[in-house]
This record gives sequence, structure tokens and C-alpha cells, in this order.
Amino acid sequence: MKIVKCISVIAVIAMMASCGGGSGSSSSGKKLASNDVFGDLPNLIYQHNNQDAELKDEAKKKQEGLPFNESGLKKAKEIDDKYSAKRKAADEKFFADVEKLKPSLVGKDIPFEVEDGLPYEIISYKIADVGQYGGVSYEITFKILDAQAITTNWSNEYRMPGCFIDKDGNEMEKAGGGCGVVISKEEHVDGAILTQQGVLTTFVFPEKYVNFAKNRFTVKSNNL
Repeated sequence: MKIVKCISVIAVIAMMASCGGGSGSSSSGKKLASNDVFGDLPNLIYQHNNQDAELKDEAKKKQEGLPFNESGLKKAKEIDDKYSAKRKAADEKFFADVEKLKPSLVGKDIPFEVEDGLPYEIISYKIADVGQYGGVSYEITFKILDAQAITTNWSNEYRMPGCFIDKDGNEMEKAGGGCGVVISKEEHVDGAILTQQGVLTTFVFPEKYVNFAKNRFTVKSNNL
């Protein structure tokens, strides 16, 4: 039984050594500016990510140099439990902060632009929901203008991609988001009005969203 416990604690130490601190960055008091579309959400996520990384780093440092015996493994487990509790409290505060911000975001229009030649027009494009961890979903309503221009892939779907554009008009590389539309073969009818929902972004790099301006819908099809 003791062997099982020791293996478990060793696994904890190994896991923290491999992922403790994530990027190793610290917020150092830095606060991201509010964005016109996403408000303070990117900053909340940024601060939470950094706090989580800092707590992992603290625990890892306190575990370094502990003797590899029953006493040392017990101490390592105590440290891990302590910091797990701190991270849980930080998570709960983060969830509460996201929930408070949610009413100001849900239903908000998402700015967009469309390239010439799209076989559809966008009627409405809004934030549909904000998840517990800050992920944003969208709802888009669009009208098919030219069904003949829509070609499907092997699964009988047409995929028209989108990408995020910053305030300087540049594509936001590695921003972890971008919305397009997916149209099945059965929906290829001129004048058809369709509404779809999907994940807009999970803020993989929240610091990039300070300069988010709009979503660009592109002509180039992504029918893979």
C-alpha cells in the first residue's frame, strides 16, 4: 500500500516538474487593455493563466531538494495539496468574474468584413455565449446568394473560412480563432436563410485580443 502511495506522489512531482509554470511567465502587475468587442475577458483569462502558472512554479520550487524518502514524499504531497487548494480557489474566482462579465457580452455584435465574390451575405453575427473558462461562441445568420457557386467536398459540405483581423488590418496569427460558415449540399438553395452556431475563440493567446478588430470572411474555400 505504501508503494502505491509513493508512486502516486512521484507522479505528482514528475507532472509538476514537466508542466509547472507553463510558459514560466509572470503577470508582473501587467493588465491587458479592454477590447471593444470582448471587453475585459481577454485580461481575465490572461491574469488567471499567469496566476495558475505562478502557483505551479511556487509549488515546484518548494518541492525541489526534498529527500527521496517517505518523509520527503509526504512533504511533497502536502505542498501539492496546499497549492491545489489555492488553484481551486483561483479558478472559482475566475469563473465568478467571467459570469459577471457575461451579460455585457452575450448578444453583442461582432464586427466583420466580407471579401467580394462570396456566394452568401451575412445578416447577423453576434456573440451567442461565454463559457465557464471564457471561451466565446457565436451565432451567425446568412443568406445564400448564388447556390451554383457553392461546391461541396467529399462529405457534401461547403466550408467558407474566416480569420481574425487586428486594428492595423493584419491577420492575427496564432490567435486561436476565426469564424466561417459550413453549408451542406441539401441547403444549396438561392435565397435560403441559415443560422449557425459555433466556437468563435477559446483565447489560446489572450494577449493578442487587445488589438482584435473584426472577423474577415474570405472567398477561398477550405473544402477539406
